[in-house]
Amino acid sequence: MMAANLVRTVAKLHYSLLFAVLTLGLIANPAHADNHQAYLVQSGDVLTISVWKEDDLQLEVLVRPDGFFSFPLAGEIKAQGRSISDVQAELVNNISEYIPEPVVTV
Repeated sequence: MMAANLVRTVAKLHYSLLFAVLTLGLIANPAHADNHQAYLVQSGDVLTISVWKEDDLQLEVLVRPDGFFSFPLAGEIKAQGRSISDVQAELVNNISEYIPEPVVTV
């Protein structure tokens, strides 16, 4: 009886470990890590944008029907049909005129 319990316990641990390894593999896999790269922003999307150490530049913005949104210091940004990384790069470029080396998260 004790041997059977030990075998069941070891089997449960084995499956738990296997699940953890597979889950971590999916998270660490570069093919899955950049899923936000494949998504293209659409009108009606709400983007959460923050500039590090700039409390006034932490906002949620709505992508308007024309595909643009407004952001302080950056002006009008075309988002529709672009990846999150593209939008982020344009924000960094526009804001860097006022804030040296801004760290922008979208």
